[in-house]
Amino acid sequence: MLSGFLTAAEQHPELGTHILVLPSVTQAEDSASCVLRLDFSSGEKAYTYERLCEEHKTAKAYAKSVIADIVKGLDTDLEKAGAIHDYLALHITYDHTFSPSAFTAYGALIDGKAVCQGYSGAFNLLGEAAGLDVVAVANRTHMWNAVRTDGKTYYYDVTFDDADDVLSDAYRGLSSYTPEESGF
Repeated sequence: MLSGFLTAAEQHPELGTHILVLPSVTQAEDSASCVLRLDFSSGEKAYTYERLCEEHKTAKAYAKSVIADIVKGLDTDLEKAGAIHDYLALHITYDHTFSPSAFTAYGALIDGKAVCQGYSGAFNLLGEAAGLDVVAVANRTHMWNAVRTDGKTYYYDVTFDDADDVLSDAYRGLSSYTPEESGF
């Protein structure tokens, strides 16, 4: 269960964030179930699990409300993924203050400020709303996205293509990509 949670959290940052320590699993008193404990960290004491859930719900609704305009007239998964990449790169600025919401899809989509985890979570929500097979990919210091279509995987790193409202496509739809190529 713990390894499944960690995998899900890594590939879908839009589902959870701000975990202070590794989750712990304890056997429930009835021995038939387990309890997963998550300790959240934040500079804001009000940043609770409930707030994260509400912000995720808001971000997901927002993604569903804008996706039709983002992918309007596009047919292929790669065209749609490219349009999502461009939309995010033009609508989000990198949050150098590392505010708590910067790590969330909410911070990216609603506040317009994020770090790589927020960009990736937003890409996942928009990709899901567009019907794409998309996950986040992470190493110890960075996160980006992978889109699978027609048996092939393509990589998108919106964080690196977001350069102060100047759209770049250097990290858009790459057939192979490792963080070392980008300086991480």
